[in-house]
Amino acid sequence: MLAKYLSDHLRDGVKRLPLEMMACRSSVHASTHYTPFYLLFDHEIRVPVDVMFGRQSDYKPEVADYVRKLREEVHEHPREQLRIAHKR
Repeated sequence: MLAKYLSDHLRDGVKRLPLEMMACRSSVHASTHYTPFYLLFDHEIRVPVDVMFGRQSDYKPEVADYVRKLREEVHEHPREQLRIAHKR
């Protein structure tokens, strides 16, 4: 998807690459039902509009809770979703 976009918009593709990458990282993937950003950081990405309007994240992790949630959601649930997607 990204390669196709860049080949079609070669002239301005390099300038727009950070925005395109942010769009990819904040999009829910059909196979995992999570965004790549969430799987990596355990919370959703703050987009520029959140910063512009002062929307604060209520995310304040406790280490033990973070580790537990990381094991449960980030590893186990996406694996199950991938198994389901593979069966289709």
